[in-house]
Amino acid sequence: MKTITASSIAIVSAVCVAYSAPTQTVDAYDIVVANGRVIDPDSGLDAVRHVGISGGIIRAVASEPLSGRTVVDASGLVVAPGFIDLHQHAQRTVNAVVDALKAMDGVTTALELEVGTDDIDRWYAARAGKSLINYGASIGHIPSRIAVMKDPGEFLPSGPAAHRAATAGETADIAARIEHGLERGAPAVGFGFAYTPSAERAELLEAFKAAARAGASVHVHLRGGGDPVASANEAIALARESGASLHIVHVQSSGGAATARVLEAIAAARGRGVDVTTEMYPFTAGQTRIESALFDDWESYPDERFRNYLWPATGERLTRDTFAKYRRAGGPIIMFSNTEETVRGAAADPLTMIASDGGQMPTHPRTAGTFSKILGAYVRDGHVLTLTDALRKMTIMPAARLERRVPAMKRKGRIQVGADADVIAFDPSRIADRSTYETPAVASSGVVYALVNGVPIVRDGRVVEGAAPGRAVRAPNEGAETIQGRWKLIAAEDLRADGSVARYPWGRRPVGSIVVEGGSCYLQIMSSDVPSFGAGAQPAGEQMKAALLSTYIAYSGPCAIDAAGGSVTLKVEAAWRPDYVGTEQKRFFRFDNGRLIFGPAPNSVRGTGETLTRRLTLERQ
Repeated sequence: MKTITASSIAIVSAVCVAYSAPTQTVDAYDIVVANGRVIDPDSGLDAVRHVGISGGIIRAVASEPLSGRTVVDASGLVVAPGFIDLHQHAQRTVNAVVDALKAMDGVTTALELEVGTDDIDRWYAARAGKSLINYGASIGHIPSRIAVMKDPGEFLPSGPAAHRAATAGETADIAARIEHGLERGAPAVGFGFAYTPSAERAELLEAFKAAARAGASVHVHLRGGGDPVASANEAIALARESGASLHIVHVQSSGGAATARVLEAIAAARGRGVDVTTEMYPFTAGQTRIESALFDDWESYPDERFRNYLWPATGERLTRDTFAKYRRAGGPIIMFSNTEETVRGAAADPLTMIASDGGQMPTHPRTAGTFSKILGAYVRDGHVLTLTDALRKMTIMPAARLERRVPAMKRKGRIQVGADADVIAFDPSRIADRSTYETPAVASSGVVYALVNGVPIVRDGRVVEGAAPGRAVRAPNEGAETIQGRWKLIAAEDLRADGSVARYPWGRRPVGSIVVEGGSCYLQIMSSDVPSFGAGAQPAGEQMKAALLSTYIAYSGPCAIDAAGGSVTLKVEAAWRPDYVGTEQKRFFRFDNGRLIFGPAPNSVRGTGETLTRRLTLERQ
């Protein structure tokens, strides 16, 4: 078996991770996770298996040993799909501390689907090529309302967006922002009824209808105060009338003592044909912003209620006076408002997924420890639910929630051939959360190994420094509809200056594919004579964000698609050969009988000053 250094593993995987190359016969996989107890809740597999990974894709799940350039011995460990967190706040550009905590909690995909953003393109562009784990955000009703109504709030509204109804013009502007966000590939639409209590039903219904037209789910924080069942039924009625798929966030937090009845209402709606799902996290305390509309009636609270609030910046329990002081300043507040019995009941219910509601900064233990706490305290120690059921709630259930809108999610949440290699290995006897309300930024224990898109992000229980293989979770967006998706290489040709054509520049069976998703484009070509790169290959610059790879050359950088003009342009930030860094590469595409012809000039004709054109013909996978 060939020895590859840790750094070269990350480099080779970084080049290959973005592609879904055709399955090929290989002497050795890039990585083999061997001897682990593989649990795949989607297929029901629960057995010792060997998982072969190449090019960022699971290529084999075998009962017999496999040969790998790198072999990870997972004896005694559970090998599972990486966890998918549908509710991790991420308004900050990149938060390496939070990403590392999520990775140590087994999370390989973290999505901001409740609050979301009002600018999808800007949000995704800020994270491209910089994220340890996969990322995504909804187009948010809350931030859209903040922007339109010129509210001073940065995360949650504290002015007019919270406290007054929108005018007809503002309602139209909010709806237009949501429509545009969906056109730009937002995977969902986020709502916080509790934070926009003055939003009228007609405004909410228009936003729900926009989601329904796009096939996007709506992720709703129920209205606060009053009867939680009535609040749930309000959201269910909007979903039924609009046709939108509904996801109710943190049911145990919004439901409180009425959580069991809220779950019954959800089950009843599902029985009537309404597409509604929900989630929970395993803590008795929640967290929000003290300046939000949730506390507009705080002056009427009895004095003893303030003892249920904790100010994480100082660790103090609040009084009426300190609550008033901190509300003027603004910031996160922790509220102890639930019972362990309620939380355990929500965890055991077959309807709930697991989602953290983690913060932009780790000021609540749920950010760092949600998934490990379920597996440790609730599965191993408390026997609240089985290991397989817990993993189902963390993997295939959240993946399935988004599949209609984001087809790429059909390749996540699974340990199956063809799935993305988002894979974790954890010790079921040791996995546990270690974060507390007093020390919330302590990493969980027990996750020994983790891959994102085939690249190691946790090795020997430690986060891999400098790794950034996370990819965008984004729906196909306008402007790239014709090329969006995965394409398999059919032919590769060299068009020479003298008019001759070399039809086999990469051998008779070139291996490669193009992937266009999430605003990035990836093109991989490997000679049939040289099926993989050597261990000493050293691409320049940062982790690749988009790549055009021809014979031994890779370009990488931000990529823009002009569907009308049939061109793809990228600024080269890194290259397989460093002399290309800083250049701008432009390649053109056209369609011919359902196939994509991709070359460096319009209609694959040589460009000015070029003596050689490489033309690729691909078909959709």
